[in-house]
Amino acid sequence: MFRIIRRTLSTSIVDVPARVSYLCKTLCLPPSAITSIAEKLPYVLTTPDTTLTPKLDYLNQALDISPSALGKFILANPKILGLSTTENVAPSLQAIKARLQLTTAQLSKVVTQAPRLLSLNTQGVLTKIDYLQQRLDLTDNDLKVLLVGSPYILQVSPQAPH
Repeated sequence: MFRIIRRTLSTSIVDVPARVSYLCKTLCLPPSAITSIAEKLPYVLTTPDTTLTPKLDYLNQALDISPSALGKFILANPKILGLSTTENVAPSLQAIKARLQLTTAQLSKVVTQAPRLLSLNTQGVLTKIDYLQQRLDLTDNDLKVLLVGSPYILQVSPQAPH
């Protein structure tokens, strides 16, 4: 972690121990987990609370998950911290929820098991869903049941026929 701290500190002055403590408390994760996140996204140690807190609050509220579940989700998918809430995360969540007519609990299950959906723009998410429905000739309800039961299917890229 010291290499990360040095690289991060070279671009801005930040109280790294306070940042690590904040992330540990907010995400209910041990310092070693924050180190793992920082190794993938060093800028997380310099991102101001005014940027990071609203993003974490939004994910917590939109997915209706506990802080510890959010921490596990972020630990498994740290790149989510680098996504824009207004340009990627919120529109994607809203599109998935509306298109599949999901409850918040169902949305949470889909997104926590297929987090890469959040990095797609809204049209990209809808295109994947529509392609799957058309390719498998599913009704809206059958599509919903399939994707809530096996959301990771949405992370698979469609293969062109040979």
